[in-house]
Amino acid sequence: MRLHELYFENLGGKGSFNKGGKLGKKVAEDFGSYENWEADFKGVGTMRGIGWAILYQDPVSGKLFNQWINEHDVVIRPVAIPLDPGCV
Repeated sequence: MRLHELYFENLGGKGSFNKGGKLGKKVAEDFGSYENWEADFKGVGTMRGIGWAILYQDPVSGKLFNQWINEHDVVIRPVAIPLDPGCV
């Protein structure tokens, strides 16, 4: 259910992604630029059938990464934190 909540909270948007915000700066740091992250995220999202592309943060290293998960039966990775760009 949480993945659907995150998805629908971001539909329509309340503006553009804040590249100067905390998450925007972290994305640029870990991916080289927002554009690099966006290309990678879209690539992950189009690589398979139904499911979810998720931006995670590794709680040990702090590094951001994009990951594919299939449906909700796979659940959210227990070793990483899913991020909601609409809430940061």
